[in-house]
Amino acid sequence: VTGNMLMALASTTVVDKSPTATDRINVSGVLGVNGTLLYSSVGGYVPQFTDTAVIASATTITGSFASVPDTVTGVLFPVVTKVTVGGTQQEVLSFQAASFLTQLTGATSDQTTLANALDALRATNYNDLAALYQAIDPLTDGPLGQALENLAPDAQRAVSGLLDMQSENYGDFLFEHLGSAGSEGAGQEVAFRFNADGLGMALANQSGTAASLPFLALGQNAASLEPARVMPAGLSDLGLSSAFLDGGVLNGDIEIGGGGGKADVDGFQIGAGVDRKNVLPGLTLGAAIGIAQSTTTLAATPSMIQIGAYEGAIFGRYDWADSWTAQGFMAFATQSIQTRRTVVVGATTFNLAGHTHGFAPTYGVLVGKTFVADNVTITPQARLRYLQSSVDGYTETGGAPAMTFSSIDTDSVLASFGAVAEVDADMGGIGLKPSARAFFVHRVGGREGLVTSAFAGAPGTLLTFPVADETQDWGELGVGLEADMTEHFGHPSSLSFRYDTTVGRDNISYGTWSGNITIHL
Repeated sequence: VTGNMLMALASTTVVDKSPTATDRINVSGVLGVNGTLLYSSVGGYVPQFTDTAVIASATTITGSFASVPDTVTGVLFPVVTKVTVGGTQQEVLSFQAASFLTQLTGATSDQTTLANALDALRATNYNDLAALYQAIDPLTDGPLGQALENLAPDAQRAVSGLLDMQSENYGDFLFEHLGSAGSEGAGQEVAFRFNADGLGMALANQSGTAASLPFLALGQNAASLEPARVMPAGLSDLGLSSAFLDGGVLNGDIEIGGGGGKADVDGFQIGAGVDRKNVLPGLTLGAAIGIAQSTTTLAATPSMIQIGAYEGAIFGRYDWADSWTAQGFMAFATQSIQTRRTVVVGATTFNLAGHTHGFAPTYGVLVGKTFVADNVTITPQARLRYLQSSVDGYTETGGAPAMTFSSIDTDSVLASFGAVAEVDADMGGIGLKPSARAFFVHRVGGREGLVTSAFAGAPGTLLTFPVADETQDWGELGVGLEADMTEHFGHPSSLSFRYDTTVGRDNISYGTWSGNITIHL
């Protein structure tokens, strides 16, 4: 326009902006601005927070637009500002941002946490998180809410619970072995010894039986009796009583917390160990090692956690002559933890990966008393377990939504009361021992987990995400079957299978199928 241009209050000026150009009015004289400015994106252009464009220039600009409606989808809205550049005045279009919460109805805790953080970081760390802002700014309503949920570190929330799941499973394996690894009572240790010559005489003839009685009778000159050789000399010199191999598969789910839904868990565990009975009269001691691996897939968001663990334990059991028993173990596990998060923000997908380590010590004790009636054995027990899990801090890679995480430390004290029942049976010459167990478990106390994190591009602003609440009371059930395989293996041995599960536990539930081979040395 050569000359002057005056806009009326009722006028509407439409400005189109494409990825490569913006409508612009140039006036050689005076431009009187008034009326409504209507912004329009064309050619697939998506406004960005840092974009600016000159929409008018003149020697002199007077007035201002009475209205600039928000025609941009998402949190951004257009604004027009007058600036002076040299001898020319300009009307400059730019975009400002409202709070993400203005675009949501009934925001969840996670959505509120992330929305507030992104609002605050826009002024200080926009360039560091530009790819994330460019993806999330155009979203509103449901898509925005889902994007914020996807940003929440649900995979990290599940880690502590998964370590507890592995530790509980390993503790169950140790308690199960201790239940069948008992000594024969403090006053009966001599029953493991015999005199070879006397036994030979007893087997040869009736008079030999009478002659051998002084040697075979309990309590008769035990110091002079030689140990029975039921294993190779090298192992016998070690004094071991049995060696065992245990393996199982685990299937379950874990509550994420914060609206993240549940995660499906699949894994396995393999353990092996040795023990020695009557280290002292009535005392059994042993050690075990194991490996475990689990893969966890989150149902609500496409994320995955893989945990590989090396486990170890020492354990012991003491049996009194009056059928009381005390058992205990100290176990630990070192974990390698990998997380994968596929974070979908609108039309943009970020693939994030992280790696860290964990350490999970576990301690367990129980006291029980055995009652025998015919071929049925019932052992009421009281158990106490302490579980701790520590996860090192780490930083994800893979794009703007990547987070850096502080270390996580949790622990739990579990008290359980119940009973184990066993029945001795025979089928086709094979000794069978079906069993069942039922326990009520109460979480006495412990520290709840809390994920503390920050965007890797803005580590100064901390975010906190609670994990799922711990269930305080639940049940544990199990059934098993043990078979005497001595005739088939040609050596005193047993083969057993069992299934264990949790009942009424909201935050963690699982079932395990396991098998055990024990060789009595």
